Amino acid sequence: VKVNGGEQTFTYDAAAPVYTVSGVKSDVAIYVGFELEESNVYQVFANYKEELGTVTPSAEQVEEGGEVTFTVAPNDHVKVNSITVEVAGEEAPRTYEYVEDETHAYTVDDVNGDVTITVEFELITYQVDLNVLPEGMDLGTAQVDQTEVVQGGTVKLTVTPKDDTVEAEIEVEGDCIYDEDTLTISEVNEDITITVTFESKIITYDVTTKVNDADLGTVEAPEKVEQGGEFTFTVTPASDNVTIYKIDVTGSCDYDNDRTVSNVQGPVTITVTFAEANPTERAVKWDNNTKTLTCGVTKD
Repeated sequence: VKVNGGEQTFTYDAAAPVYTVSGVKSDVAIYVGFELEESNVYQVFANYKEELGTVTPSAEQVEEGGEVTFTVAPNDHVKVNSITVEVAGEEAPRTYEYVEDETHAYTVDDVNGDVTITVEFELITYQVDLNVLPEGMDLGTAQVDQTEVVQGGTVKLTVTPKDDTVEAEIEVEGDCIYDEDTLTISEVNEDITITVTFESKIITYDVTTKVNDADLGTVEAPEKVEQGGEFTFTVTPASDNVTIYKIDVTGSCDYDNDRTVSNVQGPVTITVTFAEANPTERAVKWDNNTKTLTCGVTKD
């Protein structure tokens, strides 16, 4: 401080920065010399996969003893496995926990070295397990276009039965949407299991029965029979006066005159012709004015 033709000097005291100039008899000139303190400035780095999310520090540099904040934002269908911060000169990295549905801003304080922020992002994926049953039988094939699917993704299923005699039943377990028409599994949100069960189709054939005269007797047989199966039929004359003249079994099958039809491979027709042992007078149904009537002549 220049005053009264001389100088008074003062030493800065941060605890008591108030000074008194006494005995003033002239103008007073106060001079204060400021000087920047030397301070280290450290770099801030962020290490992460940009295609999976972002890590945003509040600054690229931080002064010694200062702090820096950063935010973490994973993309859709991406999770955060770990957050670590390495400060140069420190023995162990600092770790932070990522909690869903909370503010993902973090602070690195008391910095005394370069800062490296490392965030490990990872796609959220689920396993796709495919089971084809029955095992060891060549009834068909099933495939999926991927065995690991990203959260919310889609899996395409292809099912090919061996031939037209085989059908497939499909069951899908897990949090997803299954479209039976397109065999597409979409919006996958957990591990899923697909089970494809092949089985031979149950093919049936019609069984038709015919008699020459319904008044003379009946034929009883099942209306349908499975492919390769067998069945028996019953022929019942209407009375003791009626005999079974002939039985014809036609179709792709085996028949040995024992009224059992086996190895059925197509529609079957059973035709039974009855005859009266002692014909009596009966009305004749004429067909287009043409009829052949076979009569028997008995004694008396």
